[in-house]
Amino acid sequence: MTVTVRNRSGVITGATAGRVRVDFNNRLAGKTLRYTFTVREKVTAPAEQVRALVELHYGHSTKFTITYIEEESAATIVLAERCKTDLRWHTVKLALVRDLRSVVDLRRIDLVESYIKTDAPEAVDDSEADASDAGGEEE
Repeated sequence: MTVTVRNRSGVITGATAGRVRVDFNNRLAGKTLRYTFTVREKVTAPAEQVRALVELHYGHSTKFTITYIEEESAATIVLAERCKTDLRWHTVKLALVRDLRSVVDLRRIDLVESYIKTDAPEAVDDSEADASDAGGEEE
């Protein structure tokens, strides 16, 4: 029988007095899987390999600015704005650098984060303003 406990689906594998054993493993766990696939394109240009690896590891590469310098075997990757606040990026970046070194054989990889101050005035947090007003004079 299939059950759902805390948003996880499982299969009851055994029941005894007062206890139920539930297997939460994927139904394909432990099975041998065979896939058939077709290679549609082979990425051979190093600049395109860099972009393809960013796409593979992070899911999208369109917001990254990628420059490949062939003479130096180097790549400069200006990070997308969303990476700066994405906690997942820190883990992804390590795997990306590893693969860039092994697949593209880069000698230097520059990951550039830019934080640019805009001329727009800073927004005032209304909750802070209310708190300071509340602490004013007592009657």
